[in-house]
Amino acid sequence: EEVSERGLWKCLLKAAAAAVRAGAKITVECPENSSFWNTLQWKKLRSKLGLFSTTFALCLHGGGRPATLRVDSNVRGIRRLGGGCPRTHAHTGWGGHRRAHGQLFFHPFASAYPYLLCDRVAGLIEEELTRDSDERVEEEGERRSEAQLRRDRQLASFGFQPRRGVGKQELIPEFADEV
Repeated sequence: EEVSERGLWKCLLKAAAAAVRAGAKITVECPENSSFWNTLQWKKLRSKLGLFSTTFALCLHGGGRPATLRVDSNVRGIRRLGGGCPRTHAHTGWGGHRRAHGQLFFHPFASAYPYLLCDRVAGLIEEELTRDSDERVEEEGERRSEAQLRRDRQLASFGFQPRRGVGKQELIPEFADEV
């Protein structure tokens, strides 16, 4: 069964919202001049999810054509991919025809993402996940330190000295009143 373009967009809206709510990193790509970007539903969802946007010429990231793509994403670094074709290199021709996903492409590779683009997007996602993970570990460490400090104070108030390893040691009598 074929899905209309509008039906596909509705599915994308639901999937993107669910993915971001679940903590996933997403990227949504379409040609810059696609009417998708102008749909009220996408504009609302993009704003609600706090997505970042960038446009770039595909040839900057391994594509053979200077097609301008837009990517909306919750990956902060995605904007680093932005830029237009500097026109300092040759582009592949429009020769060849291929049917893929029910559409006719005028270039054999127009329906595939270049490896370089995929590698760069994956690198940005990895970088952000690592940074997010480091921040979580740091926050958890601070919370753990505060919890450990409370536990140590409680043990001291019961007359025991917190120590590394297993077990408790009674407080030195001369210092029991100091704690």
